[in-house]
Amino acid sequence: MITTCNPQLRSKLRELWKLCFQDSSKFLNMFFEDRFNDNNALLLVDDRDHSRIISSLYIEPYMFSFYHGNLPLAYISYVCTLPEERNRGYMGQLLRSAIRTIYERRYAMAALYPNPNYSELQKYYCKFGFEQVFKIPARKIVPLKQLYEKSKCNIDRAFEEYDRRYNRRDFTIIVPKACFRTVMKDAISDNFAVRGRLGGMMRIIRLQVLMDVFLRYLKTVDNDTKELTVQQLKEPTKLEAKRQDTMFNCKDDILSANSGCFDVSNYICKDTFYRADLPDSVSINELCRFLFGATVHNLPEWFHKNQCSTNAPMMQLMLE
Repeated sequence: MITTCNPQLRSKLRELWKLCFQDSSKFLNMFFEDRFNDNNALLLVDDRDHSRIISSLYIEPYMFSFYHGNLPLAYISYVCTLPEERNRGYMGQLLRSAIRTIYERRYAMAALYPNPNYSELQKYYCKFGFEQVFKIPARKIVPLKQLYEKSKCNIDRAFEEYDRRYNRRDFTIIVPKACFRTVMKDAISDNFAVRGRLGGMMRIIRLQVLMDVFLRYLKTVDNDTKELTVQQLKEPTKLEAKRQDTMFNCKDDILSANSGCFDVSNYICKDTFYRADLPDSVSINELCRFLFGATVHNLPEWFHKNQCSTNAPMMQLMLE
């Protein structure tokens, strides 16, 4: 049975997380006190003993700057299963349920960070529509120690500096102060141990919403280019023909709302019924790579012509 957490299950959940992730009691105390919400913890419990948690994951709300507009993002963390219950399909059940729950809660996208020590996890999450689209920076992630020392060991001032440097970039997860405080406190207690580079995975939750924002961005780019060209060349341009219309079928095995035919015309995307006369469907994974600027191969010509590959999401902090 899949359920959310409740006060009676919290101690069991803490035990599971400590077992699977070896988080310190101090960090778990901070997380449960500052950020934990029962409704955001999805649990798969034993059908015969509802106090026994088999699998869990945690959905945390963030905003993501997407083509200069902020959209709600669900960050999935603490994805784990009891060691003795693994490889039995429990996590697959929980992930499918979580994706549908995230859709019902009106998020536009979901993100997670698979453990880099287990390379097979990336292929596993791809089966559920997630794609590796986050750019892995050449440098290490945000130097928390430098931020902390520059702010004279004041976490609130350190957040102000972080907010100025990182939260205002496009294509980034916007980290709120409460999350930053927990991460900073954990870094301080861990003596600012060096952590690896971050590469996360993204999943489309509401395709229509993302396409609408993307097309508005294209229209703005084209209008700005048109005005500049007219001003410089003093002659009419033909930018109206730059963006051709297209139609494509999309297939999403988990979210039926993302499946169907999408008609793109004059910077507007309309969701219609599946068209059997169109070429093979575009998968939700391929569309995720397209919208978030990753390399695409097996997409119709329109997608290659209109992709904004200069944009690539970045994770600035380890959020869990």
